[in-house]
Amino acid sequence: MVTALEQAGVHVSSYGPGWPNGPIGADLVATVFAQSRIILGVGTIAHNASVYTLKLRDFDAPMAGALYITHRNPDLARLYTEGVEIECYEDTAELVQKVKYYLAHPAQRIGVAARGRARALRDHTWDKRLAELFAVLRGGAA
Repeated sequence: MVTALEQAGVHVSSYGPGWPNGPIGADLVATVFAQSRIILGVGTIAHNASVYTLKLRDFDAPMAGALYITHRNPDLARLYTEGVEIECYEDTAELVQKVKYYLAHPAQRIGVAARGRARALRDHTWDKRLAELFAVLRGGAA
């Protein structure tokens, strides 16, 4: 995906083991995210193209205020509205098309990012999740 984006003329900064910028500490993730226009998510598990999972990035990327684009995932669709609060892709071609579109249309990118941030801060904070967990543990509805 990164190679396809770069071949399409998109500048990508990648972090982590094996990436050009190498790993960064947890204390720098928020800073890097806050400086990003688009944050790429990969919703699959390892190299399996058909098994998806929710990840911390599904919450901290939108909270950072950047446009979050990740694999289309039915679990994620229950948490955010695609095209309104986050963007999703099915394959590399769709990813490249959407990234190029949002880089060329900053007002739309900023709008989706702002709505995603608002949704994450309203519904997906640790305080909210823990309150729901404790309600379930007490025998109430979440």
